[in-house]
Amino acid sequence: MDEIYNSEILELAKKVNIPKKLEVFDIESGAKSPVCGSIVKLQLKFAKDGKVNDIGYEAEACILTRAVLAILVDTIIGKSLDEAVQAGDLLQALLDEDSKVLGKDWGDWERLKIMQDAQDYTMRHDSIMLPFRAIVNIIK
Repeated sequence: MDEIYNSEILELAKKVNIPKKLEVFDIESGAKSPVCGSIVKLQLKFAKDGKVNDIGYEAEACILTRAVLAILVDTIIGKSLDEAVQAGDLLQALLDEDSKVLGKDWGDWERLKIMQDAQDYTMRHDSIMLPFRAIVNIIK
């Protein structure tokens, strides 16, 4: 299990240790893992073109959840919610060991591939996907 808690994962997780709250936002969402109880809350502010131009976040979650949240926070600015959902779909396929997904264009979301080492730890998959579930909950 040590390979999934490598130095890059640990560094990513540190980036979101301190919550960022937006004073003004357009929508708020969250997701909670029924498996481990981890919670992710998001606040999004949109530009006129419908793309995200700021994000607030709070995570009471494990290192893997926070690492994925850090990638989401770093990458979602300038992206649509649909682009974020597509990235989440790629991540889920990666965790499900879909060998074709590595050959697909991940674009700016390439860093999510760091979660490939977590494929064998299926009990962690729910918490890894939590930031993207919070995005999906906005669309529902």
